[in-house]
This record gives sequence, structure tokens and C-alpha cells, in this order.
Amino acid sequence: MRLVLYELEKCARRKLLLYTLVLTLAANAAICIYQINKAHSNPFLKKSDIEAIFRAYLENPEQVKSDYEEYMTLYNEYLNAIDDTEPVPNKYSTNKDVLDYFLYYELFKQVDTCENYKEYIQNFLDRANYNIKSFDDAGMSSNTYSYRYQKRIIDLYTKAQSGVELKIEYVYGWDEYFDYDVVNIFIFISVILICSVVFAQERSSGFINIIRASRYGRVSTVAAKISASVIITVIIVLLFTFSTFFIYGYMVGFSSSDNAIQIIEAFRKTYQTITIKQYFIITVLVRLATFIVLPRSH
Repeated sequence: MRLVLYELEKCARRKLLLYTLVLTLAANAAICIYQINKAHSNPFLKKSDIEAIFRAYLENPEQVKSDYEEYMTLYNEYLNAIDDTEPVPNKYSTNKDVLDYFLYYELFKQVDTCENYKEYIQNFLDRANYNIKSFDDAGMSSNTYSYRYQKRIIDLYTKAQSGVELKIEYVYGWDEYFDYDVVNIFIFISVILICSVVFAQERSSGFINIIRASRYGRVSTVAAKISASVIITVIIVLLFTFSTFFIYGYMVGFSSSDNAIQIIEAFRKTYQTITIKQYFIITVLVRLATFIVLPRSH
């Protein structure tokens, strides 16, 4: 343990390494902020307006559906009007240039996604069952890869169909956060640069020959260096991961993490029955494992 602490202390004393870490953290933050500002520079719909219509629906869905039907009747009359008829008055949109039509679209698109999720999954099951029937008609063995693959699809998506429950809510923040992968580049650069110093200092100073000549020095020193590099890697990964997370949380915000991951469009076809929170934890653990193992596998 003393050797591990010594290796960590050596790295902490290297100001160049600390400057490198600070610069890469700053660069990641700058790119992260740039992408957020670019995506939200001129939002067509206000986040507060979308939240308001979702909140109204969750409180009284029948009333909002009734309002929507009435609104669409007036909206269609407005579209078919020959003269310069005034647009339908807004109830939810606080932007006079944006009609409630677009807010209703966002709401009921999510409602349809949640209510029709099981039917959406049924399409995969129907296709797999059709393929198996075709294989049976053609006399294909049930031990072939294609046959077993279709059976596996049926098993996985049957569980998803019965186990996944999508909650109707306005989802924001998580899709952008999961889509941001530039952070991995900065983590890789930082881990390689900083951890390389852990193993290179003795070689560059010539002290490596003394270590090799000692009876137990080589094994204990290598073990200490590996342990120190793992600790440093964990710190770097967590620094970059949570600094990015807090930037998105501060600038965009996050909806509930208790909803199923399938509520995010990019994960709609996922068959695992996990929540957004669980997926976030998995990504952190996978990232940790990747950067702990990858640089030491060569």
C-alpha cells in the first residue's frame, strides 16, 4: 500500500500532468457546452410549454383529449378558410408564433409511443414467427443458426413485451447525454498520457536497473504501478463522466430516470427491461472497465 501511495504522490507532484488533466477537462466541457448551445440555440418549442401540456395531460387526460379534438376541428377550418382568418387561439403555447398544434403533436406522439409499445414489439414477434414458419416449410433444421436466431428474438422480445412499461412523460436531457461520445476521446488521451508516466519514470531516470537487481523490487513495484494506474484511471473516468453529466444537468436538465430506457427513441428496439437510471449506471461501469483494461492489454 505504501508503494501505491508513493506512485500516486509522484503523479500528483507532476504539474504537467495536472495541467494536462485540467486542459482536457476544459476542452471536453467546451465542446459539450458548444453542442448543447448549438442544439438549443433557437428552440422551436419552449421546454416550459411542453412540460405544461404534459402536466395537464397527466392531471386530466380526458380533458386534454377533448381540448385537442376541439382544437383540431377549429384548426382544420382555419386551414380550409379562404379569407385571412385568425389562427386558432393558443392555450398552452406562450409563443404567439408557435401554434398549440405542435405542442399537441409532441404530446400525442409520446402518448402513442407508450400506449402502442406492445404492438410495436409484436411486429418483431410476428416477423420472427413468420420466418420460423418459412424455415419449417422449407424443411430447415431447428439447429441451424438462422432458426435459433429467430427463436432467440422471440424469447427476448416476449420478455420485453410483458416486462417493459413506458410511462407517459416529457423526456429530455438523457437522449442528448447518451448521444455525446466525444468525452471518451478525452478520457483515452488523459489515461494514456498520465498512466504512461507511472511506468516511464524509473526507466527515464535509470532507476529501473536497481529495481531489476533487487530480489522483490520488480514484482512489488510493478504491482504498485498497476494499482496506482487503475486508481488514476478510475478517478479520470469519473471526473469526465460526472463533469459531462453535470453540464447537461445544469444546461438542459433531466427528466425522470425511473422510466424504461425504451422511452428514448434511440433505444426503442432494446429488449432489456432496464430503466434509464440502470442504463446510466451500466454505461459508467462499462466505461470504467474499458479504460482499466484497454490501455494495459498491449
